[in-house]
Amino acid sequence: MVMEERTVQARIEPRWGQASRHRSIWLPAVLFIYICAVPQVFSPRQAADASKLELSQRFEDMRPMIEEISKELGFNPALAAAIIKAESEFRSRAISPRGAVGLMQVLPSTARLYGIRNPFDPKQNLRAGLLYLRTLWQQFGDLGLALA
Repeated sequence: MVMEERTVQARIEPRWGQASRHRSIWLPAVLFIYICAVPQVFSPRQAADASKLELSQRFEDMRPMIEEISKELGFNPALAAAIIKAESEFRSRAISPRGAVGLMQVLPSTARLYGIRNPFDPKQNLRAGLLYLRTLWQQFGDLGLALA
């Protein structure tokens, strides 16, 4: 019985020794890459400003489409833009953990209901989202309840 324990320990010890050797090399390498190879170009404030600039650029790119479809369906374009900002920050490829996709975060079942073939297409997604909002508005009789 004593012989077996020594054999098992002899097999385990080299593995632990190798792991600790790799671990001691890994941490300094990661720190070196983080400090030297990935310079901190932006301060937190500059990064926030850059993020706002990117968001406003995405909005400007989509503004004509939002205005066109919103007016076609009888919605205020500012309301549609506010919903899109809250749901996806104007990212047409956004996917939620629950499976909602696109600008308006339309679920696949809702996309099928409104005949959407490509829920990542911004026009189709916006149309489906606004049609669904209209359905909820008619159902509850109050825009505030429909948006909740």
